[in-house]
Amino acid sequence: MAPRIGEESGSRVSVIYWGMETWLEEILPEELLFPEAAPRLVGWLRRQPIDPADRKLLLVTWCDYTGVKLTRELVIASNAE
Repeated sequence: MAPRIGEESGSRVSVIYWGMETWLEEILPEELLFPEAAPRLVGWLRRQPIDPADRKLLLVTWCDYTGVKLTRELVIASNAE
């Protein structure tokens, strides 16, 4: 079973828990669920009327789901600081 939010996972705290990928598939439009969609995902995230912490959770989960490396530039561009 995957770690829950806040539980240790190796040398870092895991923010992803089992089932989050399914949750992501229910929230994001299907065309944003691919690595090539990073620029469109950034625009979509910026338009959402949600808290920056929630944007960041979506971004981190999307990166984990797609295998895209999470970078500071991606966080800043998504308004997820």
